[in-house]
Amino acid sequence: MAIHDLLWACPDCGVTGGVRRLSGSKERCVACGTTFRRGRGASIVAARDGQPDRVLAAAEWLARLPAIEERFPDCDATVRGPERVVLRVAQQMMPVRLNGELLGWAERFGPRRAAVLTLRESSLRVETEDDALQALEVPLDQLTAIQASSSTLQVGSRERPVLSLRFKDSSVLLWEHLLRARARRRFRELGLGEITEWQPAIRTARTIAGPGESRPPARNDEKCEAGIAERPLGRAFEAHVPAPETSARPGGLYRLCQWIVGTAWRTLGRLDVQGLENIPTRGPFLLVCNHQSDLDPLLIQSVIQRRVHALAKSTLFHQPVVRWIIPRIAAMPVRRYQTDAQAVRMALRRLTAGWPVGVFIEGERSWDGRLQEPKPGTVRLALKAGVPIVPCVISGAYDASPRWHSRIQPGSVSIRFLPAICFPAMHRRPEREAARELAGRRIMEAIAGGLSGRL
Repeated sequence: MAIHDLLWACPDCGVTGGVRRLSGSKERCVACGTTFRRGRGASIVAARDGQPDRVLAAAEWLARLPAIEERFPDCDATVRGPERVVLRVAQQMMPVRLNGELLGWAERFGPRRAAVLTLRESSLRVETEDDALQALEVPLDQLTAIQASSSTLQVGSRERPVLSLRFKDSSVLLWEHLLRARARRRFRELGLGEITEWQPAIRTARTIAGPGESRPPARNDEKCEAGIAERPLGRAFEAHVPAPETSARPGGLYRLCQWIVGTAWRTLGRLDVQGLENIPTRGPFLLVCNHQSDLDPLLIQSVIQRRVHALAKSTLFHQPVVRWIIPRIAAMPVRRYQTDAQAVRMALRRLTAGWPVGVFIEGERSWDGRLQEPKPGTVRLALKAGVPIVPCVISGAYDASPRWHSRIQPGSVSIRFLPAICFPAMHRRPEREAARELAGRRIMEAIAGGLSGRL
């Protein structure tokens, strides 16, 4: 992970693809010679020709870059690339079990291969530099998911397994935007509908309704507001009779991990925790958090005195040691490249049993530290479960470990648990879709208020 994964163009001279890694943590624009390095927190320091250093937050450097559509007005109609990448292909799905119970599935990726990536007008082409794997041609209208993860782009399609593409020179953020722009144009040309969701699955307005159901009715904020506010909590919540152990402290391994994380962070910085009284002492709830860094799940779970069953990306369940530990500290895998029905079932099963479940409503970590749009799937889960939703706000973690840098810096992190929000359980899909936008907006407003200190 490096600065050029974030800066797809030089903020000084504007040359695209010119920021390259030097030795250590420095990067340089090959056109104007400006060097970039990480500063204190999540700032980026730029220096050129003996001039005074300019230190700006990552979000401010990003704001200097023009929109992808402005820089590439023909990005939907011309070939892009070739681009050097490291290719891995998902080969099989591995079951993740704990005490005989199937928690979910995790992908096993094949060996790394040097490859060349080319984005064409109607397809994505990947050619390896050896004969071990034939060239892969993925039609854009067959795409099912586009997922950027730091320096890696994962692409799912109907006819091909998931492709993992790690870029050697270019920015994964640039290629994510380019591929989405090209796919959006292709879907329009073929009359497949406007793309409304990219991850975990590409969806258009016409794919929302299930078999035998009509498309959701047009949203009416007043009707949705009244329906959410006045209807009683549904059976999914009323029927919960938590087992006695759901209010007890977590088990030994869970507590040991909490102690390790807490002790380790005290050597690096300060942790301020507020609102623990808003955590229910018994019964199920959905802990909904913003996502600033890979430290978030560790720090948040280290301060809660109940065992929280968290949804974690399935790629974490690959390595043997991690694969053994993570399920035993109440993590459940969720596949990010498709709608994971098994993950939804496991989350609902844990809630029905009276346990809390933790999710990140933005899905992925923020590139610039700002709040992102809520993932529709997370809001659908909240509406289907009908349990109290406890918003959790974490701030300062982005400065300590931003998505575009692999090193952790000492700092102060604040975690704030807000009063619970209650929505009625909605069991019919069109009903959830009609209320999804309003419910998502209400949750994000609570989190934004917590970040700004208004609540």
